Amino acid sequence: MDEWYRAYYRTHYADSVRHLLTGERSLAEIEFILRLTGLKPPVPIADVACGEGRHAAILAARGFRLLGVDQNADFLARARATTPTSAHAEFVVGDMREAVGGPYELVLSLFHSFGFFSDADNARMVRAWGERLAPGGYFVLDIWNRDRILRHFQPERTWQASPELRVTERSVFDALSGRLAIHYVYAYAEGRQHSYDASFRLYTPPEIRDLFHAAGMTISAVYGSLTGDPYGLDAPRCVAFGRKAGRASLGVDVPGRVETNPRMPVVGDEERA
Repeated sequence: MDEWYRAYYRTHYADSVRHLLTGERSLAEIEFILRLTGLKPPVPIADVACGEGRHAAILAARGFRLLGVDQNADFLARARATTPTSAHAEFVVGDMREAVGGPYELVLSLFHSFGFFSDADNARMVRAWGERLAPGGYFVLDIWNRDRILRHFQPERTWQASPELRVTERSVFDALSGRLAIHYVYAYAEGRQHSYDASFRLYTPPEIRDLFHAAGMTISAVYGSLTGDPYGLDAPRCVAFGRKAGRASLGVDVPGRVETNPRMPVVGDEERA
């Protein structure tokens, strides 16, 4: 499997999603995760593929001991710049398949930062970080909803990321491998154009359940967004809360939210960015 993600997750990608990733959205997502897990500072948390640290900075500012890992040193520099200097936070350049530190009470893999590798390496990533969880710790995996993508499949689409940037995608889904190949063209208003090829393994909830089980975890809940919308065939995302065995409940009821009769409206496809 080639390392396409090293070239793709750079400045142009960040430009394309910046309008989506508002401070209000990031704060609401953190509030939901903390409400579901019941975690309080200063327990340790790992944010895997943390990017520019939009979640990590909030958690560190609240007093959690935070490790952020990403393959992009420039993204991590921005993460450090937005994190209070008094916070207990460390940002390291690394391969997400190689877990470090711990034990953690919470491991985060958010905004579809998963499925870049072979099936074996994707499983290895979950297993590696699962092994770094403390007994009773949580693993939150936030990915695209495979069912929604296939139900509304678009071989080609163009969307306006900002007044300065237009993104065109040409997609092919391989049913045997479960991979979505996307050719991206980023066109800037002043004339610059950049192209990238990406390959994402799209996972179903049963496949995520099996990945978690192999890593010593069970799924405690599945949602359709990172703010608690019900999961359904047309939900924009699949957000799975895995939990490692070995400790009494924190006293927080985490209900399963799997919904097979979808009631959610179809949202803008730019959410797939």
